[in-house]
Amino acid sequence: MKFLTNPWTIGVTVSIIGGIIAILIAYFVFGIGKSKNGTEQTVSSITPAEIYESIDKLPPFQIKQASSNYRGRKIKWDIEFYNTYSIFGINYVHGSTGGVNSHSIFFRISLRRYPEIKTMKRGDRFLVIGTISSVRAGGVDLRKCQLFFSETKLKSNQQISTQMTSSQNNVTSVLSPSQPTPTQQLIKPSICITPEEIQQSLQQLPPFQIEQASKNFEGLEIEWLVKLQSTKIVSNGFLIATTTPDNSTTLIFFTVDIERYPELKTMKQDEQFTIKGKIASVRKYQIDLKDCNLHFNK
Repeated sequence: MKFLTNPWTIGVTVSIIGGIIAILIAYFVFGIGKSKNGTEQTVSSITPAEIYESIDKLPPFQIKQASSNYRGRKIKWDIEFYNTYSIFGINYVHGSTGGVNSHSIFFRISLRRYPEIKTMKRGDRFLVIGTISSVRAGGVDLRKCQLFFSETKLKSNQQISTQMTSSQNNVTSVLSPSQPTPTQQLIKPSICITPEEIQQSLQQLPPFQIEQASKNFEGLEIEWLVKLQSTKIVSNGFLIATTTPDNSTTLIFFTVDIERYPELKTMKQDEQFTIKGKIASVRKYQIDLKDCNLHFNK
């Protein structure tokens, strides 16, 4: 027990006890280390609509300051999925409140933690719990978000996604240019996929999967009846914009040698002709072709 009479030991023990007492006093008396209300931060009941309604009533000079008052509030909102996007490899979700006066919600996510996002379709609802980081004209930015999904909705989306992937694989296997075909013979129109079928198949997919699914159509040989919309001289030839005869919203672009097809110089808008070629790329409402041959109706 000699160590109890050692001045150095006594000094260290007193310092430790004193430190513990000081921490307890700071926490319970002065509230240091607690949240403002002494408990875990509560979820605010405010909605995006209420935020923007209050801000819209203010003079422009006061909006910036008023918007900052919402920073740090914890929220729990039921929102609609709209889209995903990536900035420097970081994935973000663009959600919305839905309805007529919809407001956008943005937040960063980990697709490893929430793989459900990959199969969500536009309009699907889910719950987000997070903290407001900023309020701006374009929408509300959140941080430290947790997501909660409806299992029934997710199962439905996964089934649709599986069916669409299977359907596209079937199309690729039937129409793939890698299969042996007679020399210089293109696919017959009766088995050729149409621009409408391409766009419809993509529209049924979750936005996250559209870019990858679009690549399934690249290289397919096509034979389409189109009608002229516009022409433009470009560095590598004559750029032609066409649509399908049924006035589809999908534009079909390709470049040709105007000297090879002088008929284009005198063609009027909406005149029809047949194009044979390969799909170079597919985007929303746009299909680019390559290696094209044109055939004009006489």
